[in-house]
Amino acid sequence: MEKPILKISGRLMADHQALNSPSASISGRSSTSRASRSSRRGSKKPVVIQVPPEPVEERKTPFTLNMQSSCLAGPGRGHTNGPGAPVSEQQAPRGLPLAQVSTATAQLSAGLSQLGRTADGLKPAYLTLTLNGTDLATADPVAAFQHLQSLHLRDNRLTEIRALGSLRNLTHVDVSGNKLTQAGCRGGERRTGARGMGENRVLDLRLGPNGSGPTNLRSADFSRNCLDMLRDLSAFSRLTHLSVANNRIERLGAGLRNLGMLKVVDLSSNRLVSCRGLEGLCCLRELHLDDNLLTSLELIKGLDTLHVLTASHNRLRHLAGVGSLSALRTLDVSHNLLGKLEELVVVRGAPLLGSLDVRGNPLDKAMSLRLHVVHLLPQVIMLDGVAVDSKEKVLAANMHGADAEGLRLIRRKYFPNGELADGGGAIPPLAAGLVASQAEEECAADGSDRSTLLRLDAWAASIRPESVLSGAGSLVTLADQLSSVCVSPKAVASGGGGGTPGSGGSSLLASTASRGGRNSRGSLLAAGAAAAAAAAAASTDPQPQLQRARVCWRWVVTHVAPMARLGTSWDVETPLFGASPQAIAAEQLLLSDRPPSPPPGPTPPPGATAPSPTRNLSRSTSRTPTASRTSSPPLATRNRAAAVTSFLTNSYGTWAERVARLFTLLCRACELDAVPIPGYWKHSGLAPGDRVHAHNHCWAGVKVNGRWRLVDPTAAALVGGQCPFYVPPEAFLYSYWPLEAAWQLVPEPLSQEVWWALPYASLAFFAEGCQLGDERLEAVNVLPAVREGGVLPAFQLEMYCPRVKGAQLQHRLREAGSGKLVAEWPPREPGVPAYAFQQVVAGKRGTVEVRFGAERHLAQRHQLWSSLPGPGEYQVEVVRQQELPGGGLTLALTGLPPSGLKLKVVEEQLLLRVKVVLPPNAPHDVEEDGILHSPAVLRTPLPYASAFFTSCGGQMVTPLPYHPLEADRLEPFNVVVAGAARVALMADGLEHPIELPPVDHEGGTFATSLQVPRAPSCTLMAYVHNAELSSCAWMPLVQMAILPQSQHIVFTPTPIEVPEVDPNDPYAYHARDIFKTLDKDLGALVTRREILLAFRRNRQHADILKCPPRISQHDGTFEKFIDVFLQIDTSRVGAFSFNELAAYMDILPSGMYESTDEEEDFDSVGEGGGEDDVEEDGGGAGPADGGA
Repeated sequence: MEKPILKISGRLMADHQALNSPSASISGRSSTSRASRSSRRGSKKPVVIQVPPEPVEERKTPFTLNMQSSCLAGPGRGHTNGPGAPVSEQQAPRGLPLAQVSTATAQLSAGLSQLGRTADGLKPAYLTLTLNGTDLATADPVAAFQHLQSLHLRDNRLTEIRALGSLRNLTHVDVSGNKLTQAGCRGGERRTGARGMGENRVLDLRLGPNGSGPTNLRSADFSRNCLDMLRDLSAFSRLTHLSVANNRIERLGAGLRNLGMLKVVDLSSNRLVSCRGLEGLCCLRELHLDDNLLTSLELIKGLDTLHVLTASHNRLRHLAGVGSLSALRTLDVSHNLLGKLEELVVVRGAPLLGSLDVRGNPLDKAMSLRLHVVHLLPQVIMLDGVAVDSKEKVLAANMHGADAEGLRLIRRKYFPNGELADGGGAIPPLAAGLVASQAEEECAADGSDRSTLLRLDAWAASIRPESVLSGAGSLVTLADQLSSVCVSPKAVASGGGGGTPGSGGSSLLASTASRGGRNSRGSLLAAGAAAAAAAAAASTDPQPQLQRARVCWRWVVTHVAPMARLGTSWDVETPLFGASPQAIAAEQLLLSDRPPSPPPGPTPPPGATAPSPTRNLSRSTSRTPTASRTSSPPLATRNRAAAVTSFLTNSYGTWAERVARLFTLLCRACELDAVPIPGYWKHSGLAPGDRVHAHNHCWAGVKVNGRWRLVDPTAAALVGGQCPFYVPPEAFLYSYWPLEAAWQLVPEPLSQEVWWALPYASLAFFAEGCQLGDERLEAVNVLPAVREGGVLPAFQLEMYCPRVKGAQLQHRLREAGSGKLVAEWPPREPGVPAYAFQQVVAGKRGTVEVRFGAERHLAQRHQLWSSLPGPGEYQVEVVRQQELPGGGLTLALTGLPPSGLKLKVVEEQLLLRVKVVLPPNAPHDVEEDGILHSPAVLRTPLPYASAFFTSCGGQMVTPLPYHPLEADRLEPFNVVVAGAARVALMADGLEHPIELPPVDHEGGTFATSLQVPRAPSCTLMAYVHNAELSSCAWMPLVQMAILPQSQHIVFTPTPIEVPEVDPNDPYAYHARDIFKTLDKDLGALVTRREILLAFRRNRQHADILKCPPRISQHDGTFEKFIDVFLQIDTSRVGAFSFNELAAYMDILPSGMYESTDEEEDFDSVGEGGGEDDVEEDGGGAGPADGGA
């Protein structure tokens, strides 16, 4: 067959001929002249190159197949294994010449080695046989060597090894590189059924009928075969090393069951989809699972002795189960699908882990991944094949805020005002120059630039990311296009510096100069002068920098919003602008590592006046077409390109990191200082109380007019851009915690533990003018346990929120685990009982002014209650619903009034969310008490507030909303309803309403104390002017449930005359001894607890008091004990005295006894009495006798 040919250029042909020519030198250079080579360079003659042949199987050494079963029968019968054993004509198989028999014998004999003794130690024998690279197809010829201990049959053509079952002394077998399959067939027929499969299993090293066989096998290598599953190898329970790599195994099943001595298992390069079957290997030290189809390692979590685990080139998305491997020392999970740094947190459960390899995973693209892993896993000393040095550990610690405390002390000592005040002689730390913005630009604008901001937003939305692909587009051209509609900075006296005062570039130049001239006092002074000039220009007109920062932020938020997903914000594979080739190309261009070059600009029109020496002058000068191509760009352009180039890094990072990076690059291209800030983010998808152990977000900081603003383009894109451009640092801190504490921009940075304890308050919470009303509110709020027979609590939450027409607060109570809705306000069904309630605190004490940037809101105090249904964990979330303008939609339906059904479109924003934990009910029947209580608890019924009560801002001061009303009880009522003329209480069964007298007419306060009527519920009504009816009418306010009065069964003791017995009375000495034994605390009273403890020490006391000797709550003996105790405790106070015990034992004072010969049941033998006296009473030993 003719081979295909390839044509190459004449240059390659000439070099090929030169190298193959006889005149070529030893060094490989041609001896021909440069002119001759250049003359031949133009000729392009095709040359034929042979394509390398496809790899073929290596040729095996021939081994006679027909003689494999009998060629060595002689040496196997009565002879030890040895080379050169003669083969006679009788031993040769019929039809085969003796020469072939001798050749096969020589092949096997040549592989024998390691001369030793047999297992019984009586004969010498060769213990190892090696036969590699032949066409051996069956192991029958090897069965003749009965004394073999080690067998190597690599790279042959074996299809079954059943004959090895007769080698009883075999300890090591290596049959790698053969053609073993799971089910072999004889005679070319494939047997079906369980029986056929069982007879032809290739790993069936069948034992003899008496259990003889290689049961002492220690090491087996079946790699590079065609196995698709493992049979039960429990017969070889002494295996310590097993390799079945490079096969076709899809599942293990019961193949490795009962192999408790296995230490090394190699299952790499198979088709495993699960680790099921490995959980019983309790002594495993090394496990290799590379090149499989695994998606989880959770099933191997019980391998406590595992030292080495390799699972590269799989489909792992998490490492669940690896954290419990406490003895793990080496872990290789490279080339998997691990996409988040949080997945490596579970590895912290392996304190001995020294080597970790995570290369080739999606998270490998995250920014500064190595430093984050070094900080997260400090025990690792070898990461991705490179040793971790001390410098990396220091950098990782500082990146996560380890030096924050030191910087804070330095700033407090040397820079109390947060500025450099020593004349420029010292270098300030990083935190010294971070001055937080207070929205000075918005305050100075006074709201008059709203149209300008709308124009900037519209301009940013009109520029598509794909526009940078046309012509010589770059990041700088995009920045120029965005800032072209912004206000130009005003010109100020530059002082000979040639800079651009009034722009952010001067601050960037100042910072660059301070970094470059750390040892030069003059450079610092120049930087200070530039900063002062920039501040002066900013104070003159602060809008240019604000508008440039705003337009960059709006462009990023608008064009990444279609791809914004909360679940993929930390994904490294999600594109920024879309999956189209143009969008991906635009992303690569904007985030590329090559420095953007300034594109040519339009030629100024003829007759145009020369621009002033500002930033526009430098641009127009550098982009004039008459400029020479060899001339260097102007200073401003070079500094801007250098600033952009210095920020670029090799890795792109996660989606949030790329969004923050794109924003900072745009800001720097617009001559504004901007930095990405990595850290932790408490987003809406993270439940209160849950924590992440690795940073999960990245936002940005931009310097506007010398002050820093914190912005999050990712969060703004998630909500469709409906996010304020300015957020105060104090509000920003509720959701974001940077790795470097200085970027909190607060005087006293919070620790991470304190930050996690803060409740989740979204940015919308503060943007809407809300404020927390209780500083004690935390992310997880644990309530005190309720005692049995009590009332379950209602969780109260207070916050300040402005009251806006068309907007209302709603709160919901959900189960923390399932998310099931337990209660909500307003309730879906009107009436009582309601389990959620909300009201506004009326008056001046319920109003506060809340400032958010340049905006000021008048917020009112809202009280929110949620009734808990029982012990457990719950979530309370507060949302704000805003009715969208447009008036809604009215539907005319049959059967409804002419007004029809009105639909409203509302927008919902999550404001606040916390977790509430109610512990299990505490037992009410404490052992010291003598009273039993019912274990049932009551859920708190809350009032139902009408729409009028909510709209008018009414408040029910007393009774408290969580206080249940009981019939016939006297309760104080205090209600505040603005604009009400009268307030009354209505209930079923009342002939006339009970009016509440007014206390303050101007404030609308009505108060009185009245007896709760006997009715299922009562309603507070207000007599107000109804605008719809154009008249006054009674309007319902609050409906409250009424519980029937609890039947407080109080025991009224009946006067029982208990005689007082003198403890020294000779008739009462027995009762005195028993009481002293029971009263351990010497309190003159005996409780149930003391009796039970006495019964444990001496069970004869139980017989004396006629109680069961053994008391249990399951067999009725406890009830009998309670009956006896109540008979003794005649006062019903939960304890009895000595006189009550004496009365129970029928012991009276000496003067009250009558002369009689009969003794009472509790009389004991006197001091002078003997055994005969007891026998006269009947001969029985009563309880008193046993006690005596």
